[in-house]
Amino acid sequence: MLFRFRALPALFAGSALIAIASPLHAQDRDSDTGQPAQGETSQDEDNTIVVTGTRIRGARVIGEVATLDREAIVEAGQIDLGEAIRVLPQNFSGGQNPGVGSGAGLVNQNVNSASSANLRGLGPDATLTLLNGHRLPYNAAFQAVDISAIPLAAVDRLEVMPDGASALYGSDAVGGVVNVILRRDFEGVTTSAQIGASTDGGNFRQQFDIVGGTLWDGGGVMLAYDFANNSAIEARQRDYTSSLIEETTLYPEIRRHAVTLSAHHDLAPGIEASVDAVYSNRSSQRASGTETLLTRRAPKVEGFAIAPSLRFDVGGGWQARIEGVYGRDRTLLNATFTPASGNATMSDGRFLNELTAIEAGLEGPLFALPGGNTRLAVGGGIRNNRLDYALDDGLFDVAFDVEREAKFGYAELYLPLVSSANAIAGISQLTVSAAVRYEDYSGLDELATPRIGLTFAPVDGFTLRGSWSRSFKAPTLFQQFTFYEAILLPAAPFGAGSAGDTLLFTAGGNPEVGPERAHSRFGLPRGERLKKIQAGFADICSMRKSGR
Repeated sequence: MLFRFRALPALFAGSALIAIASPLHAQDRDSDTGQPAQGETSQDEDNTIVVTGTRIRGARVIGEVATLDREAIVEAGQIDLGEAIRVLPQNFSGGQNPGVGSGAGLVNQNVNSASSANLRGLGPDATLTLLNGHRLPYNAAFQAVDISAIPLAAVDRLEVMPDGASALYGSDAVGGVVNVILRRDFEGVTTSAQIGASTDGGNFRQQFDIVGGTLWDGGGVMLAYDFANNSAIEARQRDYTSSLIEETTLYPEIRRHAVTLSAHHDLAPGIEASVDAVYSNRSSQRASGTETLLTRRAPKVEGFAIAPSLRFDVGGGWQARIEGVYGRDRTLLNATFTPASGNATMSDGRFLNELTAIEAGLEGPLFALPGGNTRLAVGGGIRNNRLDYALDDGLFDVAFDVEREAKFGYAELYLPLVSSANAIAGISQLTVSAAVRYEDYSGLDELATPRIGLTFAPVDGFTLRGSWSRSFKAPTLFQQFTFYEAILLPAAPFGAGSAGDTLLFTAGGNPEVGPERAHSRFGLPRGERLKKIQAGFADICSMRKSGR
């Protein structure tokens, strides 16, 4: 249950951590204020765009969307989007992140010092990370996306939808969506740099970025470069980690280069071509172990993605789009195991993720209602994900190279029953939305996920929202196809026997594993909570009547 008052933005004014969005609706591309652009008279005009949480231009989002802009991130002293996403209360800061140590479980490994969004703590593979609405290739093993690979200098804002969105975006959006919105129509050159260190030692870091752009009649281009480097924080530098060996890394040494390009051009009236592209490479080093065995890991990551798109008007207020994505993300693993006595051994391996996708969609008005135009968005496409994995550590020499194809189609309907155009006493706004997405995963499953949402505002500034949806999460390729192992372990530590007894421990992938399924309700409260909200609503009506 959500309700909000106009005074809330003032309460959080000056915070460098997060800006909670007002009720979001699509707005003019050139607007920086969140308000309709000058001269805009209707949300149904052609100059509106979509925002995260809907595919319909001009639609208000059913659910909550938080925004975090670049200025707030910089003011907080954060140097990349990974640091920014980890301060959000909706995000779990464990998972695939640089500060995660060993022993946190398989899914919570620091494989390569990437930074991944993990909304509601459902796992990095349950949060969909987008770049200007485009998918990106997965990173390492668990279908996470490395958000730190996008230069902060290129970013306008983050839009975060911490709600199940499988009906709109697919199975990997069961926990929510993080959409990185790039700067648009940037002109000129700007640069910044910072240097700093932790007061207790370690984490000496340097960061530099430069972004340039130009505009021309009907288009523009923006190019940004970012460099960041930090030294490690070791256990010897903190008294609260004295139980660890001195060389243990609390935070890894990381060096990163990242480049982002975004360009658009009007080919003809009503036809726009655009392209977004990213490239990054990162190396890191960390150590862990015991007095008898020290492990040093030095993974290297290189990734890129390019996403061209074409949007064109087809008449009657309808707009069509065709877009594609191709990207690769490769992690090279390298580890050295040094025992207290004896010779050191080494292991190496790789994770290579590849994404190819193409999608087409159509959006526009169907018929007029008293509150505005009913709008429909339909579309479909095909997506192919590939994972090439190999590991050779002296004990195991395993490899697999697998792909998964997904065909999908979707429809979303938006009905503005009551708006400012026909508001009556007690009903300032009333909108209904419905969405469904069908996905066919080759060799796995096929199913449809629906979603129904309602927005009701009895008075301006007081909004109630409710939704019901079903979601599912397909297993990752790593979960299905990673090697199977059997290990003999002492039984006594598990309370399953006495000295000399052993257990057979087995673990690994399962090609037959199916998708996880869920449903979520986001609606009106009952009992005492409802009585409190009704009392608050009565107070608001009383203040409005008295002119306060």
